[in-house]
Amino acid sequence: MTTGNQEIKLAGKVFLIREADNYSLAGSLPGSSTICPSEQLLTVKLVDPVTFDLELIKQDCFGDLTYRANIFGTDPAVVVFRWLDENDQVVSPGQILNPISFGRYKLDVQPANSTAYPIPPKEFEIKEPILSVEVSIVSTKLYKIRSAINSGTFIAYEWYFGEELICTNPICKPIQPGT
Repeated sequence: MTTGNQEIKLAGKVFLIREADNYSLAGSLPGSSTICPSEQLLTVKLVDPVTFDLELIKQDCFGDLTYRANIFGTDPAVVVFRWLDENDQVVSPGQILNPISFGRYKLDVQPANSTAYPIPPKEFEIKEPILSVEVSIVSTKLYKIRSAINSGTFIAYEWYFGEELICTNPICKPIQPGT
């Protein structure tokens, strides 16, 4: 492989290109004059890492969750999304994750058609939601009405809020306690 200087690598050896430039990649068998060498021209462009974060965009009353990889305006067509479970198995290859279980997850977002950047995936945990709670409700009388009758004749109603007398008129409209 050459770009101004020459570097020789044996077959099967990995090399990284860290600079944008035009490169020439030539292949030949050492010590062989009968097989013509082959050459491939490459143009390398460097791309920036993708800035990303995850966000919970939907949660319903049944515990269903939807997460989205927020790539802050980057075109989703030029990145690769990988949502991984706790066993590093890909559970979603898209921008959206609808998890079907609880546990630890990771989100990795890399530029497409590129070597991965050494940026660690974002780790997060999906905890089991609390879908119900035990509640006890104790009711009490809010208003109490007592009628006053004298010798079979109606005299008045007495309205109480709790233990506080709030009205005693025969044609009484209850008022708010404390007024």
